[in-house]
Amino acid sequence: MVNLTAKGVIVSGGAKLINTTDSSAPTYAITEDSSTVTEGNSVSFTVATTNVADSTTLYWTVANYPPREDADFTATSGSFTVNSNSGSFSVAIATDGDTEGNETFRVYVRTGSITGPVMATSATVTINDGASWDPSTSITAVAWIDASDSANYTTSGSTLTAVTDKAGTYTMSVGGTPTVGSTQNGLNVFDFNGSAEYLQSTSYLAQASGGNHWAIGVFRFEGTNSTQDSLWSYETNQSPKRDYAISSGASNNTWPGELDLDGLSSNRISTTIGNLEIWNSKSLTQNTYHIVACFFNKTGNQIGVRVDGSNAFTPVNDYTNSISTNQELRLMRNRSSQELDGKLAEFFAVANIPGTGGTDISELEKAEGYLAHKWGLTGGLPVSHPYKNSAP
Repeated sequence: MVNLTAKGVIVSGGAKLINTTDSSAPTYAITEDSSTVTEGNSVSFTVATTNVADSTTLYWTVANYPPREDADFTATSGSFTVNSNSGSFSVAIATDGDTEGNETFRVYVRTGSITGPVMATSATVTINDGASWDPSTSITAVAWIDASDSANYTTSGSTLTAVTDKAGTYTMSVGGTPTVGSTQNGLNVFDFNGSAEYLQSTSYLAQASGGNHWAIGVFRFEGTNSTQDSLWSYETNQSPKRDYAISSGASNNTWPGELDLDGLSSNRISTTIGNLEIWNSKSLTQNTYHIVACFFNKTGNQIGVRVDGSNAFTPVNDYTNSISTNQELRLMRNRSSQELDGKLAEFFAVANIPGTGGTDISELEKAEGYLAHKWGLTGGLPVSHPYKNSAP
């Protein structure tokens, strides 16, 4: 706040006799209705004055206060009218489509013109790029297990004793004595020893809608002793039995990878894939965290698996028969109850297409970017990935 007043000083014989303030001088004070504003919205400012005549025009300008840019604003100056010693105005923030991180700005209240004397300065207001992509708001998850969120699991010492599905779909059981304690990017992970340790839902519930389904997670395998060791698998109780597993394809502590589908003799999920599809473009490295995703896009007639933002095989454009709607979720366990030695950081699934339509996978790419930045795995994303350098 800048308070312009006239001070009267009477001096006699070198001594200050009186110092008074001219109570008739105008004053100006500015307040904002929010300390933060999201692109595409506005922040309102109220100016309280004293000794300012009704219908007086005042002016506002966006201060040259870095790191703000003129492109951040719909307008950087304007005017407003004071009545009853009060006036107000709004500053609209433009949506520029760029990911820039937080920026800040101030506004000045001026008299005479937009270049006139500054009468008041606002507090700092922060501009953010918009709501960040997050599974809790950006998608409707049908399963969500998150080792970083201690509010959704319990332990006895370091032993994991119970896990809550954050999507609210499943009740999960904990097999054996997996532990919590080791971390990735400073966040807790679940550790499974490969011998009867796993997470599994206690019921068969909807995980696909019209055959549309995608799932993604952050995993680290530490050993394989069966080609059917799986990061996750879905087991259905519906007939015909159409479910799947994300499996190792090797039993010698390596992970060339394969997508395992149904064991039907006819009317299969994919005639082209049949029993399994080998990952011939991208595999997993032992003792390394990876982002692994799988999608069944019935709308776009496509099935695919991705590792760290790249296709594990060329997506198959032969999605003949939908996977079953109701599925039982198994994490670190396959459909035949074979357990995997490794770690689980986070997993979620969506009963929808992976993008905006057709074969678009933009929503899945956002999930990859979210997980990569959260779990410190951006280095594994290809240079061409849309969220390599900034989170969605």
